[in-house]
Amino acid sequence: MQRYIGYLLLLVTLYGCAEGKLATESGKPEVFLEGKEPKTVIEGIAAWSAMEGYQTESSSDFMIKTKRQMLMFGLATTTWITTTYTVVKKGTGTKVYAQEVQHELGSLEGNSSSSPGAFGEGTELKTTTKMKPAQDKPLKSQSDYEEIQVKLEKIKAFISGS
Repeated sequence: MQRYIGYLLLLVTLYGCAEGKLATESGKPEVFLEGKEPKTVIEGIAAWSAMEGYQTESSSDFMIKTKRQMLMFGLATTTWITTTYTVVKKGTGTKVYAQEVQHELGSLEGNSSSSPGAFGEGTELKTTTKMKPAQDKPLKSQSDYEEIQVKLEKIKAFISGS
């Protein structure tokens, strides 16, 4: 029984280490905009995102989802970052929570190999192509959370005009 409890505690500890924690009310990326209404905040996020190269994927009265293709060495990749901002009216202002998902599009992978042909004549070339499936990876490590928080602080400054 003690061994079982030990394993359970180890799993809980490892899971807790996998996800980041910030010094915010929820422990996750968030900002509070004093005196701002949700509609104004959503419009501000849309404007800031467009200036930063993001596309608005969808929006409603309480949420806006943006996406941007990742760049590597200045070149576009097959990976997109989708950011979902949840906007909630709280007291005299609005709270914004954010989460990001890295979405890698499916791609073709090929392997080529060569071997001697039949009876030693020529070379036989074999090519195998497989489709690599699309993958979604929630970004929630400590460094991911810190980057998202920096983005939220920039949005807050933009909306507040400072």
